[in-house]
Amino acid sequence: MKNVPSVAKMLFVLLVAVCIFQACGPKSGPSVKTTPFAVVRGSDLRSDEFTLPLEKENKAIEKLLNYVKIGGDKKNEDTGIVADFYDEVFYTDLLNLLAADMDKDGFFEMEDLFDDVEGERTLKENVAKHFTKPIIYSIFDSRKERPDKRSIRPFALKDKDGNMLWLFYREKVKDKNDGKVFIRCVMAMVPISRDLKHFKK
Repeated sequence: MKNVPSVAKMLFVLLVAVCIFQACGPKSGPSVKTTPFAVVRGSDLRSDEFTLPLEKENKAIEKLLNYVKIGGDKKNEDTGIVADFYDEVFYTDLLNLLAADMDKDGFFEMEDLFDDVEGERTLKENVAKHFTKPIIYSIFDSRKERPDKRSIRPFALKDKDGNMLWLFYREKVKDKNDGKVFIRCVMAMVPISRDLKHFKK
């Protein structure tokens, strides 16, 4: 009879093999549901954070357009390089959505992006022209402390073709708003899955 450490080692190897097979093996049959996540990139691959709603006075829209124009890679600043996916009309319209203050209260709200249909958040019709689901709630951000279960976590959306990821930070505002949750700021970044070899030469 094999000793206990040898048996444990065999079971561990078997478990690893099963995990690799599920991740890389054939995809036929019922799919395995996974939780979408986003990883905050290094400083060269993310924009600054901009307060919402975006303000034209501080050139927030202009700065974000310039960031997207270089493909989200700050190393391309002042090189004249333009990302092959860059569409100025599309991204200007997208950023104008984030500048809108529907009820003129000075806050950007979840209702500015989403409708609530039978308890499920769905993108508003005009928002769905620029962003795509799923809503990503699992955000890994090494710059910030790990939030506890009661905290108001950020969320992310990819733009329509998945070229840029838009991260939204939320906070609860008390005083006259009675603890309502608002979207405080937005940050654009390169999705972890995107190949950076997409620039025009």
